[in-house]
Amino acid sequence: AASDVYKRQRIYRFESKRYETKNTHGTGCTLSAAISGNIAKGIKTIKAIKESIKFVSKAIKNSLDIGNGNGPLNHFP
Repeated sequence: AASDVYKRQRIYRFESKRYETKNTHGTGCTLSAAISGNIAKGIKTIKAIKESIKFVSKAIKNSLDIGNGNGPLNHFP
């Protein structure tokens, strides 16, 4: 998966590995909260995004296969 961020007249492209799982419920909310939290901790924006993508990728990789439909991420693997 890839996404672009525009900052100071520069475009940054972020990519991450795609995991074959249906358990992706909450990925967008988790990513935005992780980015916000990292920025609140004083981490610069681009580094905050990179660290947050790593966090979400790990949560997807270790997602929980529970319930019906799309299962949740595992925020604490």
